[in-house]
Amino acid sequence: METQKQTRRRGEKLENTILTAAWDQLNKVGYKDLTITEIASLAGTNKTTIYRRWPNKSLLVVSAFSKFVPRPKMHIPNSGNLRDDLVKLFEQLVNQLEFLTSGKFEGLLLDRLRDTSINKVFGRVDENNALQKFIVIILQRAEKRGELKINQLSQRVLELPFLLLLNEVISTRGIVPKESLTEIVDKILLPVFLRSN
Repeated sequence: METQKQTRRRGEKLENTILTAAWDQLNKVGYKDLTITEIASLAGTNKTTIYRRWPNKSLLVVSAFSKFVPRPKMHIPNSGNLRDDLVKLFEQLVNQLEFLTSGKFEGLLLDRLRDTSINKVFGRVDENNALQKFIVIILQRAEKRGELKINQLSQRVLELPFLLLLNEVISTRGIVPKESLTEIVDKILLPVFLRSN
């Protein structure tokens, strides 16, 4: 019984050591030059042990990122009109993407997209999708102002902002111009959303 407790404790300690080594190396060499071999050496373990917990480098870095960086807070805009709310929400997302696609993190986002199964990327957006939740809140507020009727919007329409943003991320390799966001809002989302009014 005592041996099992020590093993679990050692496992958690080893995991923390690996994540710390990954984070330290990430800040020294950046994501592109980060290697599992070097992390394993610094953590005093082997690559097999790391791959057992994290099947690829991007998942390991995301875990280290989650451990050492506070989750950014998203503010749901409430400017008084649908267009401005959508633009401001997308701008917040782009600012976060710029952090994850430049400097030491360059390459991480694209690796995560590549490592994610096609069903998760292009399948139906589930109810836990944060962006969709924000969009629904913005649309509910717009409905109260009389801008649209949310019950006339299909699930596919509610998924549209996520899919459009994902397309921009992939096509621009993670560097989304802010002008693209206003074009998405003005030429695609507003005409689709407001058609229900």
